[in-house]
This record gives sequence, structure tokens and C-alpha cells, in this order.
Amino acid sequence: MAAAAAGLPPEREARRIRLHFESLGPQYSCFNLYLASRLDVLPAEFCRELALTPDVAAPLSAEEIQKVLARGYGASFQQVFAEFDFVPFEAGLISQSHHALLRTGAPVTAVVLRPWCWALNEPSDTSSLPDAKIVKDCCGDWVADDLLNNFAAALRRKTDLTLAREAIELMARDASSLEQLYSRKTYPELCTPGLLVFESQEEQRLDQLLQKRVQSTGTLAQLLCHVWLCQALHGHCFPVDPQLHNVFLRDEKQISFLHCDMAGLPPGVRENLQNYFAALLADDPDRAAMYLLREMSPSKGGKIDPDSFRSSFRQAAYFGMLEPVLGADSNALAQLVFQHWKTAQEHGYSPKPHLLCFYRGLFCMARLARTTSPSGDPLRAGMDELRSFNAFGQLREIMDWRYWLKNSDKFASALVQLPHTFDDALTRVSGPQSSAFPEQAPFPSRERRAAPVAIMVVLLMLIIVISKLSHSQAWPEKIIALALMLTGVLVLRGSEH
Repeated sequence: MAAAAAGLPPEREARRIRLHFESLGPQYSCFNLYLASRLDVLPAEFCRELALTPDVAAPLSAEEIQKVLARGYGASFQQVFAEFDFVPFEAGLISQSHHALLRTGAPVTAVVLRPWCWALNEPSDTSSLPDAKIVKDCCGDWVADDLLNNFAAALRRKTDLTLAREAIELMARDASSLEQLYSRKTYPELCTPGLLVFESQEEQRLDQLLQKRVQSTGTLAQLLCHVWLCQALHGHCFPVDPQLHNVFLRDEKQISFLHCDMAGLPPGVRENLQNYFAALLADDPDRAAMYLLREMSPSKGGKIDPDSFRSSFRQAAYFGMLEPVLGADSNALAQLVFQHWKTAQEHGYSPKPHLLCFYRGLFCMARLARTTSPSGDPLRAGMDELRSFNAFGQLREIMDWRYWLKNSDKFASALVQLPHTFDDALTRVSGPQSSAFPEQAPFPSRERRAAPVAIMVVLLMLIIVISKLSHSQAWPEKIIALALMLTGVLVLRGSEH
């Protein structure tokens, strides 16, 4: 590796690379931040050091901003805004944000793309990408062409503000069913690939919040992980490279993401990953490996020994490799995922592009959670909360009449036999337990058999009504669970009388 070739300790070599790239321009600083999320390529010490690259740049002048606005709106941009503050309140490597007021009187935030990023909207234009020769001369042969190509694809996504607007709108749809997530209203008619306009909100950046905190909180770290996992495994899109200054909070109860590389997983991929995590948490490595390999590809020309892979997968251990980034808990969820990932790579598998985005986002979020709360395993807690969320979601789906209508053919035969099944079951329960001759047991009266059924029908109707309440409230799920338990108790009590 470059560190060995230079004869320097990993920390010093990483610092040399970081400072050198920072001096070459914003695209190289962006490359630093990208490498910081590639734990599969770099040692954790490198990732920790490269993540220190500041995502800031000198603000554009008023004249430059006017050129950007004229490029997006033509000569009529002055008719769009009643007021526009040319001094940005945020100035990052890719864009900067301004307070503005529309002619309608609505306060908005205007995100302006920096001119060096414009060429990235043209797939054939590589003038704004890092020079491959310069990168390899600085880093060595470990920077492969695939790594540079993946970075170029990620940078093109991140610098297209049309994609950013679409991500905000998709998150707004997800927020309707996830109370811990919020999004913003955009103005599509005012947005272009280089301009993004959305409503202003009362919110706080995560880095600013942590600066004010005397102690970190595990609750906030768990909230971060839960929202990210919900977005990745159930939502339309999720942030691939979240950083402290890209995470926003409202009342410390709701999360939003901005200025991130956003990606989405196909439904089949989401299902495989959920099954993978379920097997991982159940300590079933063979099943976990089966679902993981569905989202990986064998290396071209390489021979794979399935038996050797399964044996290594069961015994995967990379204890301490991620300590500089994710802490020393080798049983933490992110550590276990990393172990499986590296084991698969060592046996000739490589993640598909969408899985690579998921891995990058998972490790970035685990690092943010550890910064927010160094103790505990908030990612595992967030996954447990997600599984509970899924269980209640399935219960609500079952209670929805549209679910029964959609599956009416499947349930038709079962519903025909349901009265007979209930009658037979209640007859068996209500009969004397000690009789050696069931045919001599007294037949229960109609009233005795009807009482439990009536109780179940009434409580089932109650559960359906409760499930129709707003999903933004937390208590309907608790009442549903309580009602289900009460149903069982009353049915048993009713069968005894």
C-alpha cells in the first residue's frame, strides 16, 4: 500500500494524502470524503483521517451568483425573488445556500450549484473529475479504476440538483408513514440542475446541536439509525454519505437529510437485505450468507469454493479492524456486517452497485451514531425498532379491508370453514377435560358457545377502528397489542363459563 511504500505510519500517510488532495481543488476534497466511506478499500485509520476533510469553500461573489441565477432563469430572475441574500449561510464544496423571499411572500432556501460542478452534468465531460494519474501517483496502485469510476458516478449524482429535488419529494412521501422523518416542500417550477428552491423550516443541524450538548445521548443516536434503516429498507431513497452537517433535526424528534448523495434500492433487494439482517440477528450464518450472496457478483475469471466460503463465513472475525471508526465492540451490528462483507470479498465476490451504496451509507451512519453516543449499539437498537415497526405495519395491513379484498380468493375457502372450525374448537375447550369418553361429554349450550365468538367479533371490530387512526400517533399500536391480549383472555374466560 502507499503507506508501506512511503515508510510512514498509516496515520501520517493518511494525513499526507488528505492535505495534498485538499490543496488540489474541491473535486479532490470530495474524493477524500468519498474514500472515507470505503472501509472495504482503506484501513480504518485512513478513513478516520480522510473524513476530517472540511466540506467548506470560499463563498461565491454576488456577481458570480447573479450569473448562476441568470443561467437558470434568464433575464427574468429578478421577477422570481422579492429578496435574495447574496451572502450564503452555508458554503460547501459543491453548493452554497441562501435565504430568499419569493414574490408570493414565501420564505425559501435557494441552493446554488458551484460553477466547477456544471460540467459534471455532461457524462462525456471529465474536466471536473480528479486526474487519474495524479491520484495514483499520490496514493499508489490501491486506487483502482473501479474505485475512480464509482466515485465519478457518486459525484455526478450529488451535483445534479434535479436529483436532489426528486429525493426531497420522495422523502416527503415516505414521511407520511414515518413520523420520525420530515421533508420540505420544493418549488419544481423554480428548480434546475444547478438551482434548488425549497421552503425554509425551523430546524437545527446535527453538528450544531452536538456542540451545545454537554453529554451525548443514546436516544438521538438510535433515532438516527432507525430513520436511516427505514429509508434504506422501506423508503424510496436514503443518504449514501451522511455527515454531521447533512443531518437536520426538528424538535429533536424528527430527522431530515440534505446535500447528500441519495440512492434507492429495488424492492427485491430490500427484501433480501431484511432477510439477511433477520438471519444475522438470529445467529444463522448459513441463511445470512444465502441472502447476502443474492446481492453480490462473483469476480470475473475467479474460481469460488462454496464450501470454503461457508466455513469462513461462519467463522468470520475482523476484531478491532474498525475500532478507529466504529469503536471496540466486535459484536456491534456494523462490525458483524463488515466481517461478512470482507469475507465475501476475500472469496471472490463483489457487491453490486446498489449494495455498495447501502454499505457506504450504513457505515457512515454507524460512525455518526458513535459520534452522537459512543456507548451502546444504536444501529442494532435501530434495527430492533425497525422490526417492531414492520410487525405493527403488517398488523395494520391485515386490519385494512383492502387487504382482505385483494386476497379474497385465498381466504374464501378458509372463511367458509371458519364457523365450523370455531364451533369445533369451542366445543372441545368447553367440554369436561377428565372424561374418558368424549361422546358422553355434555354438549355445550348455544349461549355458551356464542359468548366467546361475540367477544372476538366485538374486539376485532375495535382493533380495526383503532388501526384506522392516524399513523403519526404512537399509542394506537399499543392499544392494538393490548386489545389482542384482552381478546385472548376474554375468550378463555368465556369458554370456562
